[in-house]
Amino acid sequence: MKQQSTIKDFGKRLARARKTQGFTQQQLADAIGVSRRIISYYENGETPYPPAHLLKPLAETLKISLDDLMGVKISKNKKLLEKIKQIETLSKKEQKEVIKLIDNFIADKK
Repeated sequence: MKQQSTIKDFGKRLARARKTQGFTQQQLADAIGVSRRIISYYENGETPYPPAHLLKPLAETLKISLDDLMGVKISKNKKLLEKIKQIETLSKKEQKEVIKLIDNFIADKK
């Protein structure tokens, strides 16, 4: 269900970003090398997502991140993100131990 919402919202995000940058559908299509009809399909939800090779050109042309274009939310909790970076420096075995601790903690809270 959540994935369908993200797919549906992709067209809205694309249209909003396009309009924010002052592009018509035709101008955006020309900039990334597709037809205007393709942009219309994406914006109207007839085609859920463009193929992967078009995502980066779309994001770059619209001056937004791929995360924003795809609707991915990244934690704004800087302390949590810093801890995750620190965990990534541990050995694979140590990372598994930390993940197990986190999983156990979350399970206890449910």
